[in-house]
Amino acid sequence: MNLFTNGCSFTWGGSIYPKMYDSSGQLLDYYNTSELNQERLRTVWPGQLARLMSADTCVNLSLTCASNERILRTTMEFFLNPANQNKDWLAIIQWSLPERFEFWSDENNCWAVVSPQWVTFNNSQSTTPAEQTDAFLKHVYGMQGYKTYAQRFWTQLIAMSSFLSSQGIDYRFTRLMRLPYEHLEPWQTEYAITQLPWIADGRIHDFGQMFDPVNRMPMGHPTALGHEQVAQYIWNSIK
Repeated sequence: MNLFTNGCSFTWGGSIYPKMYDSSGQLLDYYNTSELNQERLRTVWPGQLARLMSADTCVNLSLTCASNERILRTTMEFFLNPANQNKDWLAIIQWSLPERFEFWSDENNCWAVVSPQWVTFNNSQSTTPAEQTDAFLKHVYGMQGYKTYAQRFWTQLIAMSSFLSSQGIDYRFTRLMRLPYEHLEPWQTEYAITQLPWIADGRIHDFGQMFDPVNRMPMGHPTALGHEQVAQYIWNSIK
């Protein structure tokens, strides 16, 4: 069995690892071979879950600040690679905040993650001025709201579910907070709750319930012990 995971900082190791680049300016993602990154991959819950389930391979494509758009895009890219097909996978997707999104920056030659408060470039050499970023955020988020975020997230959930099912991949979902039910149609809410494979009950479950509050860091991220508890929680739910 091979384990695949994707998510945002709660799967990447936010707060434990405060910087998204290593000392040479390289992004701390799954493909970074530095010792710091290898330590990170062993510490966070996917690495610990892989040990519990004796997984042959553990792939953790999460990234701090990641949007659900990135989670969907990189998951599809990974499983459409012929080298990753025809294998026995369990995929666990930790969904991020629905108001985030991504865009490709030609100026910085990298992907950027956008939230209502900031823009983060996946490149330590990014050059976009702060005043330009502020103007961009005011423009974009002046035209969006919770209805938009909820419907976008709904589409991403269904797209991910359909894609993984079409690839014959066993999968589970979890999320940072409850679905914004009040901004979905009743049939959408019922479908999301009853037809999608959440790690626990779809009506009440969120990622924060997987670890003890005493192991919650100031930004809400789990400590190293919290990651261990998350791994044990998921293992108890799926084994």
